[in-house]
Amino acid sequence: MNFFIEKVFAATGGGTLPNPLSPTSDIYALLDRITDYLILIAAPIATVIILWGAFQILTAAGDMKKVNSGKDTIIWSIVGFFIVIISKGATYLIKDILGAN
Repeated sequence: MNFFIEKVFAATGGGTLPNPLSPTSDIYALLDRITDYLILIAAPIATVIILWGAFQILTAAGDMKKVNSGKDTIIWSIVGFFIVIISKGATYLIKDILGAN
């Protein structure tokens, strides 16, 4: 058991996790790093919510109110995920408009 723990810590660089908010050269790099982590977090969450909406539809048993609830769950999870993806593009757009290199 101890051997496994040592190998896990060795893979992360001595047992420490990198800080996503560590000092950066500028605000654009910080925003870029934050949006990268948001996408990494939002993708599995959106997947689970889509599966939950599909489960709602499958277990509706003909009740249109439950079917519509499942459809709404799927639609809003997709909309939320696209908003997170668009935030990545917005950081590039802001950087381009302000002329930062």
